[in-house]
Amino acid sequence: MCMRIPPQRHNPSHMNVPWITKCQRSLLTLLRGSLIALFAFPVWSQETIRLNVAPGGFPPFTIITPGQEASGIVIDILRLVATKAGHEIQFMEIPRNRVERMVLQDELDATPRAIEWTQNPTQFVFTEPMLSVRDVIFSNKSTPLIYLQPQDLENKRIGTRLGYTYPTLDSVFSSRKVSRTDVTNERTVLLMLDAQRVDAVVLNEMTALWIIKNEGWQDKFVYSRQEVQSYAYRLMFNKKWAHFVQMFDNELFAMKKDGRLARIIQKYQPDRAVTQN
Repeated sequence: MCMRIPPQRHNPSHMNVPWITKCQRSLLTLLRGSLIALFAFPVWSQETIRLNVAPGGFPPFTIITPGQEASGIVIDILRLVATKAGHEIQFMEIPRNRVERMVLQDELDATPRAIEWTQNPTQFVFTEPMLSVRDVIFSNKSTPLIYLQPQDLENKRIGTRLGYTYPTLDSVFSSRKVSRTDVTNERTVLLMLDAQRVDAVVLNEMTALWIIKNEGWQDKFVYSRQEVQSYAYRLMFNKKWAHFVQMFDNELFAMKKDGRLARIIQKYQPDRAVTQN
């Protein structure tokens, strides 16, 4: 039962204060405690992260197989942190030339990306690097191309990914001393190499080795020890996710320290049976 407690009439500090019941005072105390808790600890919404995984996936970073749960290095890392923050992940297969516009227009939340691949990186927020990736030269085992420097590609036909940039090869491409042929995916460019329609191809090392293993092509190709270029692979987010990116970076640091990140990467390590030259 709540009892009304009148204010003391002769105490100036109680003038103009309405009568307050014990129940009301208890509710005010509870409300004050709730507000303190609200500002002391982060509160995460159930918002869904719309992640670009590329059309058909980009193994072993994003692996999309019909009828199976999405997986891959990037997906496993993000899923771990997103689950901890109370977020779901929606996977979207977006062509590369539409990704940046969609992230900027809040039609997509995140995509795996290197800062160097982005035209205006200050328009987005990037995580710390998850791992380093390399572009290397693949050629036919029967006619291997020894690559040590860009000039080694002169007078050659080189297969590349449509929409990709290769800053270290800009000089030989722009001089037209190298014939560049763009295709839409890594598997297609390897098939073109096997058919000898090009002399060599530039591909992400881990992705190409993953495809070669799955297709059973280990005896067909060799690849260069010397990289064409390397990048720090990150997640690029719309700026509205800046607070989540801070949490992601903190968790990623912990994963690097306790070995969880290394175990995820090792789980998807492609077959290295392909010969290097």
